[in-house]
Parts: sequence; C-alpha cells; structure tokens
Amino acid sequence: HEQELPGVYHLGYHAASTYGCASYLIRGARGNIMMDVPRYSSLLAQRIEDMGGVDLMVLSHRDDVGEHARWKVGR
Repeated sequence: HEQELPGVYHLGYHAASTYGCASYLIRGARGNIMMDVPRYSSLLAQRIEDMGGVDLMVLSHRDDVGEHARWKVGR
C-alpha cells in the first residue's frame, strides 16, 4: 500500500508497558530513527535490520520507554 508520509513506518506491536504508544521508524539519509519503542519482536527486529537497522532511538516521554533496552542490544 502507498505511504502517506514516505520513509515513515508505523511499527505496530503496541505494548501495555508503554500504555499502547505508537512507534515509528523514520528512514533518513543519515540513518534510521526509531521514535518510541514497540514491544520487542525478533520478526520486527529482523525487518528493521533489513531496512538498515536503527541508528538513533528517540523516546518522546517517560511512559514510552517500554522495552528500549531490548531494542538497544537487539535481544
């Protein structure tokens, strides 16, 4: 399907630990940015890795920290 914002991907995998926040991957020329973190999923992690991985994680507020440590180390 066609994207409304090219290079911006809604990641899904909402987590109760983040009060269901919406997470996004933003692809850019200088690297990819994960905006807030979804529930960790090895399938999603592999798809993101296939798109170049994550160069920077941005946590918009304290409630959206969730499983950021798992995403940081990829486990």
